[in-house]
Amino acid sequence: MQRSQPPIVAATSQLTNLTVPVTIGTPGLRRDEDLCEQNAFRPTNLMQRVSEVIEQHQGELTKNQAAKRAGGRKESTLMAIDVLVLEKYVTPAKGRRGYEVLTSAKRYREKDDEQSDRYVNNGNDFTAE
Repeated sequence: MQRSQPPIVAATSQLTNLTVPVTIGTPGLRRDEDLCEQNAFRPTNLMQRVSEVIEQHQGELTKNQAAKRAGGRKESTLMAIDVLVLEKYVTPAKGRRGYEVLTSAKRYREKDDEQSDRYVNNGNDFTAE
């Protein structure tokens, strides 16, 4: 299914008589984002839960153990771990028994992730030019 570009309309202010182009599109979708990637499943809630579990058990848990402790559907929780590893929030390494165990490289929180629906913008996005 091919998506069309969001419509662009012109709005004219009655107070200033200025015409401003307005783009109407999907809420939360920036123009520079790929539409296909935007709709990919991103288990941010599970990512946070897994991150919290790993932070509490540094270098102790295998992927399956961390997934079990974090809860949720196993397949989705394992996907959350894969995303955390891919984005370098979690680092896998060989443990004492030779199994791959997980260590937190940096904490993941939904409120800090721009791709999460729970993202909180702290208002620091503007820079003086």
